[in-house]
Amino acid sequence: MPIRRFSSRTESLDQDFLSKTLTGATKYLRIAGYFRSSIFELVGEEISKIDEVKIVCNSELDAMDFRIATGRETALKEREDAEQAKSSKLMQLRDVKSKMQGQSGE
Repeated sequence: MPIRRFSSRTESLDQDFLSKTLTGATKYLRIAGYFRSSIFELVGEEISKIDEVKIVCNSELDAMDFRIATGRETALKEREDAEQAKSSKLMQLRDVKSKMQGQSGE
């Protein structure tokens, strides 16, 4: 893949670059000399869909940025729990439908 140069002077960082780049990604590996959690305001939805996210950044990380970034684990767990609950409900509906079809055929 060729290297594509990006300039925030001519393009929008969030929609023109980050959002398009992160859509469908399976990993987000980033080295950032300067990191702020505002990235999650721009493309938090796209990042939340990525299984593996690792960010190596400066040691002077703001406490609020750390709390927001580490809260991602909670958000991923909540999404996983919701998906499992939805799957379980679908299975229950299939069981009920199957039983109803079996009773009507008797």
